[in-house]
Amino acid sequence: MAFPASAHLGAVLLFSAAYAGSAVRLHSSRQIRGKILYALLMAAFFPGLGAWMALIFFVAARSGAKQVAAASEEEFFGDKKWLSRLALIDEGETPAHLQRRMRTEIGFRPMIDIIRGQETQAKTKAIFLLSRSMSREHVALLKEALRDGVPEIRLYAASALLKIEAELNRRIQQAKAECERRGNFGDYAQLGDLYATYAGIGIADPSLASYYLGRSAEAFRSSLDIYTEQPDSTLKLSRVLLELRQYDKVRGLLDRAVRVWPGDKEMVFLRNEVYFNLGRFEDIGAYFSGLSPEGLTEAEKGVTEFWTTLKNR
Repeated sequence: MAFPASAHLGAVLLFSAAYAGSAVRLHSSRQIRGKILYALLMAAFFPGLGAWMALIFFVAARSGAKQVAAASEEEFFGDKKWLSRLALIDEGETPAHLQRRMRTEIGFRPMIDIIRGQETQAKTKAIFLLSRSMSREHVALLKEALRDGVPEIRLYAASALLKIEAELNRRIQQAKAECERRGNFGDYAQLGDLYATYAGIGIADPSLASYYLGRSAEAFRSSLDIYTEQPDSTLKLSRVLLELRQYDKVRGLLDRAVRVWPGDKEMVFLRNEVYFNLGRFEDIGAYFSGLSPEGLTEAEKGVTEFWTTLKNR
């Protein structure tokens, strides 16, 4: 009797270990966990017949888990309305509104902790919310989810990234069509924004990102050729040229810009940042001296005072 009892006890312990492992892998489905636990109890209290019934329940539970995963994946991504739930169709959704949605759905935990955690359901909600923003930080988190140990999460993250890219391409094609149809400066500026976003959020590889930065610069130039009085587009073009390391072009553009808008602090700070990085320190203080202290932060006032004082020495 000792050997059968020992064998039965060993089987129960192994089954317990199997249940613990299944609970970790299948923690998103309480129904499946309940079935496996019921099978464990049958095996523990009904030797022989209980073991056979436990095996049947265990196989059924595993099969059910696969069906649940397939069904949830198909329900979440398979129909024609995926954009309304996953992708970026709500162009009017502000960052503050998205932040409130995140707090409602997943609480106040940092996204990176959720993505790196063990809760499949929380990760699924996080992926849904992350996919609604054209943000470099959010794309980086979705790429982190591509390395998740749960196949469902990897699938959701890959689908989210693909559909973000598809939505961004749709917007680009729409903006290009508007440029061909109307061709006003606002249409070209919007196209430049979209190209810069595509290049900057981390979806494209470096060579493709560089190509889209070039297209962005072309679009902003077209916008400024139509209407030159656009400090915002001038700043955006300057930042794109900096990303492309076209320092001579950006220096010339900003030199003209600070003469046209001498009181624009963003323009002045960006121009002087370029000169600082080029080692042209003697050309910095003069433009800072033209800024009014009103509207400057304390840090900006400190920088302005330092370079203005240095110039006057």
